[in-house]
Amino acid sequence: MDELDPCWLVYYVCAVRFLLSSNQRAYCFKKYTSLALSRGAYDSCLFHAKRTRPPVLLAGLPRCGSTWVGRILALHPGYHYHFEPLNPNYSGAVEEHHRARNTPESYVKLDAYWKGVLQGNLFGWMSLLYQPPWSFIRAQGILIKDVHVLFSLPMIPLESIKTILLVRHPCAIADSHIRRGLNPDLEQLAQDLSGDPITEERSRLFREALVTDMGREDAYFRMGLYWEMAYSLAFDFLLASGNATILNYESLCGNQVEEWEGLATNLNITITPKMWKEIKSSTQGGKESYTSRDSKQIRWGWRSDLTAIQIERVLAGVHAAGSKAFSHFYPKDDK
Repeated sequence: MDELDPCWLVYYVCAVRFLLSSNQRAYCFKKYTSLALSRGAYDSCLFHAKRTRPPVLLAGLPRCGSTWVGRILALHPGYHYHFEPLNPNYSGAVEEHHRARNTPESYVKLDAYWKGVLQGNLFGWMSLLYQPPWSFIRAQGILIKDVHVLFSLPMIPLESIKTILLVRHPCAIADSHIRRGLNPDLEQLAQDLSGDPITEERSRLFREALVTDMGREDAYFRMGLYWEMAYSLAFDFLLASGNATILNYESLCGNQVEEWEGLATNLNITITPKMWKEIKSSTQGGKESYTSRDSKQIRWGWRSDLTAIQIERVLAGVHAAGSKAFSHFYPKDDK
């Protein structure tokens, strides 16, 4: 192990302060981020075991079950869990990048920050909700869970990362978002995608459908567009890297033993008794386990929550954006 870097201690203190009082959030983020950048902490090794495992990136859309899967994998002693490092609410570098609207200066800081994340040099303070703080010290690998990463894939060296793409049916994603009042800013997303030469052509159908009457006004149609655009990008970039594993949420809930053992084999880990207990007790991502929930039933819960017309509108949005991802991940439902 290397010597203890003061930045690690500062970060840990800030994380504790945040957990004690949410009012400290902005202070913690900005103070630590500026300190780490000024000291070059993203390129230095902090006080931890040598990272011998390749980093694992767990990606997917919000409400796809990634927090549930991440929480279970975080129980493995070989990983330090870094929760959503590209969430602007949790990182000063990402917040500044979003606020600056992709300026060259913000890209420099963001690249340095992301490099530190991938190297496992940064303590993911949100992991304190799922792991003891010493997991950062002893872990031989870094597990990164992020639902903001699908639209940032061009900046990530995917060949050096084990990527897990978690896919959930677009109707389930739409149902969960709309019931919770979540409303992704698709207009801003379209603007960002059109300004990037790598994603401009890939997002053409999405952008064209977004300016139609349904694209502007129909929440279910918009969620279908959102799902297809996100997973189409993942289809192009993650699968092309040759180092990605596709996980289907419905299969994880329905064929627990087979699917989880397959994932463990891919990651070269053994599922611990604590992990099996969590797998069989809950499909929730929060700290509590809801043992009364039947994961085999909840995986298709949207079929009873949504009307036939609402389902049709979601799938219309999917097809308007090209349906490339949908036909690949859900061929039986692609009509």
